[in-house]
Amino acid sequence: MYATFRVYRNETFPMTTNKPSLVKTIVDTDSLLLTKSQKTFQKLIKDIDAKRQILTAWEAVSVVHQQKLQTQFMPLWEKCNAKREALLLAMDQAHGYKGLSKTAKKRLEELICLVAEKHLSGESNDTVKELYARYNGVDYDTEQQEEFEEMKEAMAAFMGIPLDDSVGDSPEDWMRHMQDRMAAEEAARESAKKSRKKSAKTLAKEAKEKEAEAQVSQSIREVYRQLAKALHPDKEQDLAERERKTILMQQVNDAYQKKSLLTLLELQLSVEQIDASALAEFSEERLGHYNKILKNQYRELLQEIRDFELSFKQRFNVGFERKLSPKQVMPNLQREIRSITDEIEELAHGLRMLANVEGTKAWVRYA
Repeated sequence: MYATFRVYRNETFPMTTNKPSLVKTIVDTDSLLLTKSQKTFQKLIKDIDAKRQILTAWEAVSVVHQQKLQTQFMPLWEKCNAKREALLLAMDQAHGYKGLSKTAKKRLEELICLVAEKHLSGESNDTVKELYARYNGVDYDTEQQEEFEEMKEAMAAFMGIPLDDSVGDSPEDWMRHMQDRMAAEEAARESAKKSRKKSAKTLAKEAKEKEAEAQVSQSIREVYRQLAKALHPDKEQDLAERERKTILMQQVNDAYQKKSLLTLLELQLSVEQIDASALAEFSEERLGHYNKILKNQYRELLQEIRDFELSFKQRFNVGFERKLSPKQVMPNLQREIRSITDEIEELAHGLRMLANVEGTKAWVRYA
């Protein structure tokens, strides 16, 4: 139902710029003739290309989703809230009708609490809170706070973090306190680890990792310098060509800042600095550096895709164990639109039935 749907009114999503696909440029070579590094390089290129297509699909569907959310869903959501509040006030009035049995009044009280709780789970409203408290016997905020306290104690016991009354009373305050506490403990562990005297083996390993990282950075820097030398717009006399190179140079700078080797290589392809034969002749040393960079890029793409997927799972109340693809997003939103449209019709029907005592008797019998 709609109550579990997360609404983001002003959310925007970045769009990526499509580059020439390196996958289409890689020469089809007998895999038996490729070295291990060449096989890894080609596999990483293909895997990254596949994940970028998925990420592009997420970005595209996010824009369409946001548009439909604002133009279709939000007006319905606001209309539904207004109808639900009107129904609650009508039920409150109907509760005083003469001729209603105790059973019918008891059912009305239950329905008022159910509808009010559903309404308050998506939007705070003092009028609705007053009705909930009157018919439920417990203040809504108090009830929510008690539930939070139980959750807080359970979380504290599970995480091994003691309760502290000074952190605040809201769920947000407590979660922030837990995150700060865990971050501080992690920082203390890291500090203690660094303060311990390192063995010769550990120092040698760190030196090797530092050297490898420097080589990786140098590899990206070399590609960047080659592109910058060819595309620097200040050296171009022709105005149209200068504008083209300015745009390309902006893409080069953006890719370099993000350490996106694949994008830089694709830009080299687009300006014909390298071709298929050059890719096939990369040295083992260079491929080793490139493969490290591409592995990091692949992991970053996976994380971006997970972030998109998690965001939409939270909105549609989809279990974390279930897979969600970009193709499912718009059908899910359409189902939410149908659901809230049906609820509006049900609320309107309820309002008509509650106009008199006989209609109220019939309505509570089937509601």
